[in-house]
Amino acid sequence: MAVEEEEWNPTNDSRNGSPEYNEGTAKKRKTATPSATTIKKSKQNHQRSSSPSLEETQDDIAKQYKRFISAPKYDLNSEELFCVCRKPDLGEMMVACDGCEEWFHFECMKVNPKYSELIVKFYCKFCQWKELGESQWKRKCRIIDCYKPIDNGSKYCSKEHGLQFMKNLLIDSTTKEDSPTSQELNSRSIKDIINYVSGDYKKLQDLGAKFPELKSVVEYKQDPKNLNNFPEDVKHDLQTVHQKYDQIQSQIKEQEEVLDTMSTMKENIKQVNERLTNIIFQDSNQDTSQSSKKKKKKPAKGKKKIDLCLCDKSNQYLVKQIIESESMFEKLAKIIKKRYAEDEDEDEEKEEEEEEEEEVVDSDWFMEDLCIKDKKKCARHNGWWNLYNDEAENNLESMKVKSNTISEQEEKILRNYSVKVYES
Repeated sequence: MAVEEEEWNPTNDSRNGSPEYNEGTAKKRKTATPSATTIKKSKQNHQRSSSPSLEETQDDIAKQYKRFISAPKYDLNSEELFCVCRKPDLGEMMVACDGCEEWFHFECMKVNPKYSELIVKFYCKFCQWKELGESQWKRKCRIIDCYKPIDNGSKYCSKEHGLQFMKNLLIDSTTKEDSPTSQELNSRSIKDIINYVSGDYKKLQDLGAKFPELKSVVEYKQDPKNLNNFPEDVKHDLQTVHQKYDQIQSQIKEQEEVLDTMSTMKENIKQVNERLTNIIFQDSNQDTSQSSKKKKKKPAKGKKKIDLCLCDKSNQYLVKQIIESESMFEKLAKIIKKRYAEDEDEDEEKEEEEEEEEEVVDSDWFMEDLCIKDKKKCARHNGWWNLYNDEAENNLESMKVKSNTISEQEEKILRNYSVKVYES
């Protein structure tokens, strides 16, 4: 059923122009949470939002959050306490936050319980304050008193409500002068449409499919420094959000460099161990390979190899220095060779000790910061590279999510400004 595009209130639509949501109702304790209606009457009766109150400052929310996390989790009767009000579950409708996974009452979050079936993702005011995400809602049915989500590809929850809306629209057109069907296009509007489509049917068909960007918005997207055509309040909001975006992009770049460093470090560790193996066990590995050729019946033992931990507790990238400095590598090789030299002649051992008594010390650390224990025997640094690498990847993913959130905030500011201009 073809109907004109419904205006959506951006203050209650965290998706702000994103694709229609078709997921099921989000997790909830009794039910879920809201989306907003665009009908004027409904906005007057149910103007509630899950975002922090406009009257609450950042300091207010910070103080509330401090009290919230320090509040007891159970009462004197050992009943679990929920929400900012710290009350037990008494049957009131509650919703779980997708950020902190805490349960909150609809009333305490200033969310109308009638919107319970429209939630996609819910973030409490503390998680929104920490910029972990924004609540997302499904679009509601156009029938004023219906609070069910729309069907896929429709503006109504069911075919019956679509027919009912059209019947109501038809009745209004005969009784109200300002009804949508009584507002005829004037000659100027028709002329503008004809000039725009220029005989192209595809243009006419796609008319209204995309949100029409204002010239000032298009120029801003091409050059974020171009803020001259915006009012002061919008200009301030855009500058603030763009500054946040630049900061998070800088952090993302640094984290990507950390991951590149970790990857290079892994290759350097492999190279150092292989070079040490070739130097220290070269003769024994050759003997092993020759004996395996002679004795085909008995399987030869595996070649000996060096596999050091090489966990660096400093920020000096000692493994890289060892790769680049031949003297440092030789110093390390002498320590490891001394440790593994079991078949060396006693005279050679004495000569080596006399020559390097002061500079070579057989210990678990090289230059006090690089662990040179055997990897299998080093329980202290077990899996250290994977741990550091996973942490860097998680940090990068978190930063990218935050970057997307900031981009959505910027898009929301521009969209709200455009809507305000069109409605004025």
